[in-house]
Amino acid sequence: MSLAPIIDREYRLHPQDLQRGPVRVTIQNVSWQGLEQASPVLHLREFTQKRLPLDRTQCQALIAMTGTTLYQEWIGHSLILYTAEEADGLRIVLHPANQPLTLPLRTRLSLGAGALRPLLLALLLILLFLLALIVERL
Repeated sequence: MSLAPIIDREYRLHPQDLQRGPVRVTIQNVSWQGLEQASPVLHLREFTQKRLPLDRTQCQALIAMTGTTLYQEWIGHSLILYTAEEADGLRIVLHPANQPLTLPLRTRLSLGAGALRPLLLALLLILLFLLALIVERL
């Protein structure tokens, strides 16, 4: 987290920005933040106004995906971002774009009300249709 809360709130990618489900992104640039302990920040083509600061786990995942620790060589790589629930809340997980993504059931259910709304609407319509059939037969 930076010293400026407005930067974190408005210009950093958060798990809430991915509530609709997994998103395929392409790394457009890599910059750094921090003075004493610099950490990489991804600039993503699909999120032009927001950046993704990487934590240690995300850095290791990106190194494994790209096969290099040279951040300049991360540019142009595609990956999938999704959210996962952990003990301290939701976090953004990086996944290789060239591998199938199988989300744990808990993660799929935590994608937010926006992701479940169409399913619930379809279920409600089916129930109404069945109720109409039952009433018609009476």
